Amino acid sequence: MLLSLPGSLNPRRTLETALVLPLYYLAGLALIEALRADHARRRLAAGIALILLFWMADGFMQYVLGHDLFGIPLTEDGRVVGLFGTNLHLGTFAAVLLPIVLWYALERHAAFAVGAFALSAAIVALVGARMNLVMLAVAAGAFLGRLSRRWALGLLVAGALALGAASALSPAMQERFARAANVTHALDFETVNYVLSDRLYIWETAWHMVSDRPFVGVGTGAFATAYDRYATRPDDVFRSGHPAANKTYHAHQMYVSIAAESGLIGLAAIVSAFVLVVRWYAQTPPVRRRQAWPYLLSLLVAVFPLNSQPVLYTHWWLPPLLLMLCAGLAALDSKQDIQNLGTNARL
Repeated sequence: MLLSLPGSLNPRRTLETALVLPLYYLAGLALIEALRADHARRRLAAGIALILLFWMADGFMQYVLGHDLFGIPLTEDGRVVGLFGTNLHLGTFAAVLLPIVLWYALERHAAFAVGAFALSAAIVALVGARMNLVMLAVAAGAFLGRLSRRWALGLLVAGALALGAASALSPAMQERFARAANVTHALDFETVNYVLSDRLYIWETAWHMVSDRPFVGVGTGAFATAYDRYATRPDDVFRSGHPAANKTYHAHQMYVSIAAESGLIGLAAIVSAFVLVVRWYAQTPPVRRRQAWPYLLSLLVAVFPLNSQPVLYTHWWLPPLLLMLCAGLAALDSKQDIQNLGTNARL
């Protein structure tokens, strides 16, 4: 990040981000210490489960009544947004935090985990963001190994029914499916771009940034500033001069964003950090891995590379990622003996 500062196309934004990140580092150290005890992480999981349950109940109320508990209405295109207003954060949190909720529910009974998954699947469909569907699939795929065959089948069936029913009621999901169904010819740039809601414009422009500044990028946080300089297609809807210009502030893919803004050096740094976490997890005794996996799985769901992601350096997205990382690291580093693990047994 600091390496990208001298040549940044938005030096003020880059400097602001660089100055704030050390505070997250200090907060991370405090979180690891606070969450070192197993009972602390269990209380954290309980709190996350209760908060997410409230958010989802608020979202279902919004769909049924047209507004939520706080008077926030559905979006103009019929999406459920809950108390998050004009954005789609509800579906993102429902998918990303799902492994933690499933772990907490599974300690009580597998039926609670199946119910929690069905509720999350329904909310994800009502929100209608394709990114959240991929997150949900990653969470489910990794979690199935924790269940017996009977309950794993039940989770899949319940999730599929909830997802299907909610998708039938969601105009946004129907539009997504219609885009894919309308593809009847070769998968050229225009076709794939149409299916991906114009994402290829953004990613191609990001590639031009990486090609021009491969080592340090255009500057952390400078993606929006640099976009018009590197966009080459006249019909790109994200260019300022386009009649239907729709400003984009990041690449809608974390790794592409980091490569474009911080260069290959920045990309290598964050990938190396993830590799270190995986290596530490693999070298830790199984009893500690069983305590860490729900938090680290949530982190994996959030940063899964074959998906879109929100921009990393934002006040609403980086803190929950930091919380999941620190909770997982605290579990791996804890020396506490676990005498009774509810998730230890296959149900």
